[in-house]
Amino acid sequence: MKTMLALLAVAALTLPALSSAEGLKFKRNSDGIYDDYTGQITVSGEYSRDFDDEVQGDVVCFVAKGASAKLIPRKKGDERTPWFCFRNQKAAAQTFKISKRPAQKGYCGYKGTATVTVSQYSVYREISEGSDLAHMISAKNVSAPKPTKCYSY
Repeated sequence: MKTMLALLAVAALTLPALSSAEGLKFKRNSDGIYDDYTGQITVSGEYSRDFDDEVQGDVVCFVAKGASAKLIPRKKGDERTPWFCFRNQKAAAQTFKISKRPAQKGYCGYKGTATVTVSQYSVYREISEGSDLAHMISAKNVSAPKPTKCYSY
């Protein structure tokens, strides 16, 4: 018994530390369009703002990358990119220091990298265009925004 307790103590010390609040828990299905989650997650990846997005409009969004992408809730069989747009757009644009206008002619947005902590996560469930939503709590390791060229179709 003492050996087992010692092994459990060693295992606990070697596991990555997560705050007790870290993680999302299903809350409810709101209006059939979104699945809402409580709690918070911290993910690393790429933020972006595209002034000319025909579907989303002018919004700041985030794509989770690497191991943290697995924290984005997805049901079995849902293989969409782990991305979301921020509920608090003004705060996100200020946090990432994104200009209100394109850098120059031929450029339609900005992108950079960061690690963000978000809450109030909602998964968009419709089969049409739309995005998950999350409320930004904080950001760290934020790179300076780089201008992105306009898409040409």
